[in-house]
Amino acid sequence: MKKISKVILASTLVTGALLGTQAATPYHTVAEATTTPWYTYNGQTQFGGAFYLNTHFKNAVQHRGLSFNGYKISAPFNKKTIKYKKVHDQNVAIVSGSTASSVMFPVTKGTPIQKVTSIYGKPTKVFESTQGTVYRYQYKNATIEFTEAHKQVTMVSVYNGH
Repeated sequence: MKKISKVILASTLVTGALLGTQAATPYHTVAEATTTPWYTYNGQTQFGGAFYLNTHFKNAVQHRGLSFNGYKISAPFNKKTIKYKKVHDQNVAIVSGSTASSVMFPVTKGTPIQKVTSIYGKPTKVFESTQGTVYRYQYKNATIEFTEAHKQVTMVSVYNGH
C-alpha cells in the first residue's frame, strides 16, 4: 500500500511541476504572427452588403486566408492549371479539390470607391476596363481589384500573385 501511495504522490508532483513550468513559460508573439487570418464567406455576394470593407476581410486577402463557399483562395494563379466554376454568383478559379486561386464576385450597389480607399488606402494602380474603372491593390501574396461603375463598386476580384 505504501508503494502505491508513493507512486501516486510522485505522479502528482511530476504533473504539477510540468503544469507549473508550462504556466511560467513566457508568451511569444512570433507564434501568433505565423497564424493565418481567416475570413469565410458563404452564399450570394450581391445580397451580403459591403463585407469587403471589413478589416478582417482585407487581412485575409493579404495573407491568403480567404474562403468562399467552401473554396480556399490560396493557390498561386496559373491559367494553365485552373478550371472556372460558377458558385452562387461568384466565379471561382479552382486548382484542385477545394483549393482555388481566384474569386470574382458582384457586390451590392451603393458603396462609393471613397469608402474602399479609406479602408485599403491608395491603390497600386488605377485603369479603365470594359466594366468600368478598376482600382488594384497589390500585396506580397495577393491582389484585390475593385471595379467602379456609375460612381459605385460593382465587382470585386481577388487572386493570388501579381
